[in-house]
Amino acid sequence: MLRPLVLLFAVAIVAAPASPAAAQQPRRTPPRRRPPSVAAPRIPTPRSVLGFEPGEDRKLADWPTLVRYYQALAAASDRMRYRELGHSTLGAPLIALAISSPQNLRALDRYRELNARLADPRGFKTPKEAEDVLRLGKTVVLITSGIHSTEVGGHLTPAGLAYRLASDTSLATRAILDNVILWLVPSLNPDGVSIVTRWYNRTLGTPAEGTDPPELYHHYTGHDNNRDWYAFTQVETQLVVDSIYNVWHPQIVHDIHQQDTDGSRLFLPPYLDPIEPNVDPLLVDGVNALGTAMAWTLAGQGKTGIQRSVRRVDARPGLPALPWRRPHPVGGGEREPRVADRPALRPAGDARPRLQPARTVLELQQSLAGRSLVVA
Repeated sequence: MLRPLVLLFAVAIVAAPASPAAAQQPRRTPPRRRPPSVAAPRIPTPRSVLGFEPGEDRKLADWPTLVRYYQALAAASDRMRYRELGHSTLGAPLIALAISSPQNLRALDRYRELNARLADPRGFKTPKEAEDVLRLGKTVVLITSGIHSTEVGGHLTPAGLAYRLASDTSLATRAILDNVILWLVPSLNPDGVSIVTRWYNRTLGTPAEGTDPPELYHHYTGHDNNRDWYAFTQVETQLVVDSIYNVWHPQIVHDIHQQDTDGSRLFLPPYLDPIEPNVDPLLVDGVNALGTAMAWTLAGQGKTGIQRSVRRVDARPGLPALPWRRPHPVGGGEREPRVADRPALRPAGDARPRLQPARTVLELQQSLAGRSLVVA
């Protein structure tokens, strides 16, 4: 009965008539009360939506679940904006996240216009105009992921990366957010994320666990959706090119894949000749310098599995419709062996390791996420 009595006593004091002495005193204006502060929304962790930490063994998330996480993350963080670029071949939302400081996100249109001027410098009338745009603009980075859906680290890594950039308060992360506009495309093949996840969950604990699903994880092209960066025949390619590449003209593109357990962890420039002759040598020098700096930093951190001076056969453009390398004939003697061409390092009859563990990719991406991006 204590709390009700105290409450009634307080009400009685407030409601009691003022004494004559009090009535003769001038009325004082009560101090203006500040509106109650609204607590900032708590940044949701991947576990809070997915039900596990990305990289946990034998745990995958389908595309609708991942989309719910990115929507929740963007709703809670002022460092992030959620964009739906369109729909995939089978109708799933193909999304992108713009990640930067709140100030940069409020001026996205301005930075897009500045970067468009840099992408076509013929419009500059004086060198000072170009210097001013360089000084006022931001570095635009595009990270794409998950085009090959059985490389499961590819579509789980972005969840961890986005959470880190949304929640981390370190000086390194703040420097990245202040100086970089990051466009993150969590999956270039949303249909395949769900196809692989459904098959894996269905076969979990059976002899078929870890095998490839009995259908193409891209409805038309399967694994070869990665060869569409010069022909643009698939809707997913078209959406990314039309919405990001040709609009934002990113200076840096990082495409996240995943090798098997016996493969390298990261390919870095410089790559072996021949280079596509239509790419300006200055771009080649810039990419090689960036790759060398990244390799040096990773070596200083004791990271292993970094490969340079490799021959890449993918027609992956530095710019849309401009293959970075001359593709080699697949059957030719110069083809670099893929991981699948090498002898298997798994016990005979054991198919489970074929769906590659995501943790190795996640650990490497986490080390890169904390590095400042410095562009001379």
